[in-house]
Amino acid sequence: MNPSAKQTIHNFLATNNLNPQERPPAEGADNWLFDIAENLQSELFCYEVEDNAIIGLVVTSIKIPESNEVTMLAAAMNPALAPATILHVGEVLSLRLMVSGSAEAMPGLLEESIVISRHVINAVFPRMLELAENKLPMQNAMVLAMQALQGEENK
Repeated sequence: MNPSAKQTIHNFLATNNLNPQERPPAEGADNWLFDIAENLQSELFCYEVEDNAIIGLVVTSIKIPESNEVTMLAAAMNPALAPATILHVGEVLSLRLMVSGSAEAMPGLLEESIVISRHVINAVFPRMLELAENKLPMQNAMVLAMQALQGEENK
């Protein structure tokens, strides 16, 4: 990425007290670890696909028990979560959200993606963990996750 765009993204992360930690470029992407929530880090990958055209990918992962039911629930929920995607592979549950725009637009896009990611993580990840730990049956996990996404969990 060009230095100006890279600095814009780093400044956004630092200004919002997200504790950015720049990492070595990987597969053509500049990337940072940052605190998306207390005790939870996300990774941001930024690809400059053209002059002043950046694709940002925010990935947040947690470790949960391996579970075919969690994998099925993630696949079933993904259409409702677009443009976010939940993947469960082995013992890793990940939320991925992609945004694209100019360097100037990236701070606003990243801010929205962080808000969306936090909401999905708070609504869905606890239910998937309970499902993986056999504390909830599949149907209940789905209903509770969808209610939480819609802000109806306490009604």
